[in-house]
Amino acid sequence: MTTAPDNRDLEINALVDGELDASTQAEVEAWLATNPKSAEQASAYRQFNTDLHQIFDKVLDEPIPAALHPALINARRTALWWRRPMMAAAAVLLVLIGGLGMWAANAVLVPGPAASDTLVAEATRAYAVYVPELLHPVEVTASDPDHLNNWLSSRTGRTLVAPDLTGNGFRLLGGRLLPSADGPAAQFMYQDTGGRRVTLYLRPGDGAEPREFAAASGDGWNAFSWGYPQIACVIVGDLEPPELRALAESAYRQIGVSTGAKSANSWQ
Repeated sequence: MTTAPDNRDLEINALVDGELDASTQAEVEAWLATNPKSAEQASAYRQFNTDLHQIFDKVLDEPIPAALHPALINARRTALWWRRPMMAAAAVLLVLIGGLGMWAANAVLVPGPAASDTLVAEATRAYAVYVPELLHPVEVTASDPDHLNNWLSSRTGRTLVAPDLTGNGFRLLGGRLLPSADGPAAQFMYQDTGGRRVTLYLRPGDGAEPREFAAASGDGWNAFSWGYPQIACVIVGDLEPPELRALAESAYRQIGVSTGAKSANSWQ
């Protein structure tokens, strides 16, 4: 089999998704039989598909919410038609009132927390699913960091390089590809000598202004998030905030250097 390396990844994905014809499937399976590393990667892809089905298949069996029924949607559109002039007038009034309020208070409106809340929620869900894994904590191991970084960079459309956190006592186990609200995302996983694990979640940014550095916490985890115009980041772990913040600072600096990106944060 003389397929180019880039096409091999495509063929492995197609094999896992059942998209190959019988002849090509047999050829790819024969090649995997002589390439244990790629066979392990294919197995990880299958596990990833299984995990996604376990999480999301149940949604397919849920009834359609009443609010999304076509008849109700049409009724709402009809009801809104005659109210549009009133709504437009109200909008103008709100703009005027808002402008006066901003002038009087000399304040600046900033975006709400919705985007950062979604980001942290995605990161912590992925943390909860994969950190307990003993056999398949990562999709691609850290044994070949160049392959890991290049693969995740290619799939996310961003230059991603796993930060080196050994100075903080955590070694890289590997990483995996994940779905997110803004397209493919990446998760790097780290572990210390005591078996504690942390994950660094990265997904494409929206090109807007950088997100400010923020802390969050939940049941059994703490997190720090920040963002650059092209990359949004969250580090999650069951560590005390000062220790996790030190990891976040190290990751922040290294990602900024590797991507040439600038964040909204100024570490003190």
